[in-house]
Amino acid sequence: MEKKKKIRKIIDSSIETTKRFYFPILASILASIISIMLIEADFTEKMELQLAYLLHVSILSIPVFIAATIIGEQKKLSTIVKFGINFGTLILIVLYYLFLPEDFTNKVLYRGVLLTIAIHLIVSYLPFLRKGEYYNFWEYNRNVFERVIVTALYSIVIYGGISIAMVASDQLFNLDIPEEIYFEYWVLVVGIFATIFFLAGFPKNFSNEKAETIYPIGLKIFTQFVLLPLVTIYFLILYGYIAKILITWEIPQGLTSYLVIIFSIIGIFALLLIYPVQYSTKNKWIRVYSKIFYWAIFPLIALLLISIFKRINQYGVTENRYFILALGVWLAGISIYLLINKLENIKIIPISLSVIALLSAFGPWGAFNVSKMSQLKVLKQSLEELNILVDGKINKDREILDWNEEHKINDKIKDGIRYIVDNHGYENIQKVIDIELDTSITNNPASSYAISNAICDSIGISSYNNNAYTRADNSFHYSVKYNNEENKAQNVKNYDFLKSLNIYNYDDILEQKIILDNISLTFEISNELIIKYNNKNQK
Repeated sequence: MEKKKKIRKIIDSSIETTKRFYFPILASILASIISIMLIEADFTEKMELQLAYLLHVSILSIPVFIAATIIGEQKKLSTIVKFGINFGTLILIVLYYLFLPEDFTNKVLYRGVLLTIAIHLIVSYLPFLRKGEYYNFWEYNRNVFERVIVTALYSIVIYGGISIAMVASDQLFNLDIPEEIYFEYWVLVVGIFATIFFLAGFPKNFSNEKAETIYPIGLKIFTQFVLLPLVTIYFLILYGYIAKILITWEIPQGLTSYLVIIFSIIGIFALLLIYPVQYSTKNKWIRVYSKIFYWAIFPLIALLLISIFKRINQYGVTENRYFILALGVWLAGISIYLLINKLENIKIIPISLSVIALLSAFGPWGAFNVSKMSQLKVLKQSLEELNILVDGKINKDREILDWNEEHKINDKIKDGIRYIVDNHGYENIQKVIDIELDTSITNNPASSYAISNAICDSIGISSYNNNAYTRADNSFHYSVKYNNEENKAQNVKNYDFLKSLNIYNYDDILEQKIILDNISLTFEISNELIIKYNNKNQK
């Protein structure tokens, strides 16, 4: 009898959850079906792209529909009006899908991640947009956070348990279970079970009355005695690095920015976890620690900005550098705001982050347009620096610079071209360089690498061509690359022979010698390749 009651309770809870969140659950089921289709079947490239877009939109729509449901419940709207809000949300999602570009580029992926982050953050504060309600906001997000942890644990146990049983059965009874089954089972657990289980425990109370804060002792112990000490240690390490910079006067490396961002966000998250207890008489030290933490962030932000501006000055803005710079500015702003407002309005943290994520995803000020314009500017300057580009035209009669400088700028140009083609399309390069490309290459949706090589070839800097030139010291330089097409001969007309070399620069200087018909050729490599003819530099 007791078992029947428990089973009935589970069924009733599932039905209630489905009625409450029918659109998010349908989206999760659709995402799971599409994922299994992509695992199981081979589709044409065009069909696979459309399925990938559908998967992307389905996953993105889950938090969007949750937000729409929250609005309806908070405003206590009728069932028809709630359905209308969800249906209107569905129309917006369909429009987003229809306006996705033809190619699945990094831009689509980045924008999807930004939108997902923004929407999840909006869900975290949407019921508490009114002034105040800081404790209600904290209690609501604590419940959501705990539900995420519990859902993850249940999903891991269920997937791990059944997977182990499948492996054991496969080994004992020679069932020959395909590997794809394990991936599909993981999709079902994460896509359907985890979604329904999480939503079954999603908070329902959005009252503006002050919530009774019940602080879990386990969370308090973990935050105070594990997370905060680790944050302190990491900050001391970063301050030690600042001391090293001041002593040696060396510019910080690019990795520094990521470390500052990661540890600062972990620190803020730790302080959010213990937000309610900082006002307790026994925990005044937490409030003091919070103030010290936000003051201590400023030198680290300065370190971050110096590091990222160094990279931008050298290579221009990319999406990643844009995001780091935006997060650095956000860290500075949020620290100042919380210090001025006595660390109370913690809602400003997710609100400001969601705004930054949305602003970064769209518009002329967004990450994609800013990085595109910056990289095109850097590319144009590099081409003009080598006299490859003169008045917008390719200059094929240019003088070669010093070899080391030429090689360095060539690599910068190649990297810039490949970055722009991969992220923004080759058409943008054609706005800077007056070149025409073979339509057989540009019409191939999977040919970004080939397009990059074709652009490099068209301006005469590709290492895939035979290149020979003389340095100021009269040493002769020559490079050749075999054709990659299988069974196709390499044209060596006007040359005596073709010899493959494998020189590995384990030492400062390496040599390889070839003797043919009393002719001695020595290939010497340090930072560059020098060919010597009968022990003399080629002149």
